[in-house]
Amino acid sequence: MKPSSISQLSRKPAQKTLQKPADRPSSEICNPAVAFFFAWKKGVELAGTRYFGDGTQESFSKANCRWDLRPNVRVINNSFEVLTEQERMFLAALVSFFDTDQGCSFLKQSGVRGLADLGLLNVEQRDVIAGLIMHNHDW
Repeated sequence: MKPSSISQLSRKPAQKTLQKPADRPSSEICNPAVAFFFAWKKGVELAGTRYFGDGTQESFSKANCRWDLRPNVRVINNSFEVLTEQERMFLAALVSFFDTDQGCSFLKQSGVRGLADLGLLNVEQRDVIAGLIMHNHDW
């Protein structure tokens, strides 16, 4: 796909109505806790359910709060070195929303020195992290 310049983008016709993606909660009915959980669950799905809660697809499907999908630090730690750089970085970022000390340790092991390093994540992963930041509230 050919990259578009800002001038090319400004000449594209505007859409009359924007459709909300089906994988996003409605902002009109969501409070920050719901929106955070929605982003968290999407992150768990992208990272792999085996690293969260009891690691089963069934518990993922039944989860109705973030505590149901706590990072399983032991499982993550045992797998960390065999993961790709991108997988390590994403998991580390997710863990940091739950346990800042362990998340920081994983982020350092991943080579993350600052937020700009998260640019190595794919668009879906960055979207999850952005959603978590936007809707973060005290654990």
